[in-house]
Amino acid sequence: MDDSKSSAHGSCVLTRAVGIWGSSRSASVTIVRTDWGPDATTTLKQQIASAFTQVLEDIRTKRLQKKSVVSFSYDWLDQLGGPMTNLDEDPYDRAMYILLEQLVAEEAVLVVASGNDGEAEDSVVSTAPIVWSGDLGFITTAATSDAGQIAGFSQWLPSRFWPFSGVATYAPGIDVECPLQAGTGVQYKSGSSFGK
Repeated sequence: MDDSKSSAHGSCVLTRAVGIWGSSRSASVTIVRTDWGPDATTTLKQQIASAFTQVLEDIRTKRLQKKSVVSFSYDWLDQLGGPMTNLDEDPYDRAMYILLEQLVAEEAVLVVASGNDGEAEDSVVSTAPIVWSGDLGFITTAATSDAGQIAGFSQWLPSRFWPFSGVATYAPGIDVECPLQAGTGVQYKSGSSFGK
């Protein structure tokens, strides 16, 4: 993610894993950047498919099978803007599913944020790739308060179209301390991305 055009979301997520606040400070990191701003020359789904392809190639080239964790913090609805119900409506959804299936086959651990539309969507997991978590066997995380209460914005209930799509883990994701985009201070962010 290009943090110069955002609120430093990618940097905050990264520091939660490997920064001074992170749980895996000695891990090696490969960053794949996407840019979905108005100047982007490809669609977001094309960029995400390209990013997953780059990650898959990196795992294979560097022989990182059984040693890789892929963290992903973006989701999307079906092409009509509704809940994801099947893979036959959009070729990019099918391609993304296959890429994630290949990452799982390489024994990479996939960790995906559950989404932040809980209040609007009645807390039901309704977006890709989260709905595929049960089928593909990756970990989906939802945000909680420090006291362990599920965040109102976090999606966590399984979809009726994907019955095994519920959330596997919960972690604090409200007012999480992250570094400022520039400088040495901190900022506080909330979202299911920060609970990973």
